[in-house]
Amino acid sequence: MPALTRANQSLHDRKIANASHKHLTTPQRARIRGGVAIYKSTGVWNGKTNLRAVFKELGVSETAGKRIIR
Repeated sequence: MPALTRANQSLHDRKIANASHKHLTTPQRARIRGGVAIYKSTGVWNGKTNLRAVFKELGVSETAGKRIIR
């Protein structure tokens, strides 16, 4: 393996650190934001319960979902 430059080493380290995090595509993020917006606009918003339902339906962890909607 060739020697890594400082920039390449930094990129390599970031990739390894992010490997455990699921990266969502823009359409997936849009579906999550849209689901939350629908709950809020229809008046059935009661906080955490509906957030969990949106995240579960779309197959996203609660942590990842909250990171997207903040």
